[in-house]
Amino acid sequence: MSDFDRRWQNTVARARQAPARSTVAPFGFATRVLAAVEQPARGKLPVLLWERLGLRALAGVTALLVLLGAMEYRDARPPGLFLPSIEHCVTATFWML
Repeated sequence: MSDFDRRWQNTVARARQAPARSTVAPFGFATRVLAAVEQPARGKLPVLLWERLGLRALAGVTALLVLLGAMEYRDARPPGLFLPSIEHCVTATFWML
């Protein structure tokens, strides 16, 4: 434990002797930061590409599901009550023979 205290005191003493730094940002710092925000980093380009393609694919799949759902709803409606089924027509036809 005493070794830690000695190193801590040594570090604090060196920090007190360090020259004071300016708190003003260097010239053009804000411009560089904004330019870096506008242009994605080259290392992140594949991630951004997958994100963009993933969102487009999600939109396309959603539109396709809505279209298929509408088609299924149109075809899945029950037939009218007064339309006879094919079994009824066949039975009525063969019964008379």
